[in-house]
Amino acid sequence: MGFWDEYAGDYDSIFAKDPMYADAMRMMLERMGDAGRKRVLDLGCGTGRLVQLIAERFPDAEVYGVDPSGRMVEVCAERFKELPNVHIAEGTATWIPCPTGHLHCVLSNLALHHVPPQARPDCAREMARVLQKGGRLQ
Repeated sequence: MGFWDEYAGDYDSIFAKDPMYADAMRMMLERMGDAGRKRVLDLGCGTGRLVQLIAERFPDAEVYGVDPSGRMVEVCAERFKELPNVHIAEGTATWIPCPTGHLHCVLSNLALHHVPPQARPDCAREMARVLQKGGRLQ
């Protein structure tokens, strides 16, 4: 995903100026309910802003971040290298490197609209695969 590699260094500062982005993040966290001691995935995590907010709000949660951009994954992994409960990996919306039924919650912010229309059924199946029964997608 070379296109997104170009933005890895500036990504956070670009969105930090946008109040709608902050509001979207806040609403996502509020709708999560209690994620303590749960496994949560940010699909399309970029540099990890939502991962950071989840990890801060729910320090007992296992937080996963997946992104197709190798450079975004590098930046994100470096950001959380000291947090043993945060796991960052390269992956896509149609290939999430998590075991079947592993996650309690899958979140995605500013990512799913990048999934090509022909790949959206595979994306839906993959999110369903990694969610445990009764898990949440938001």
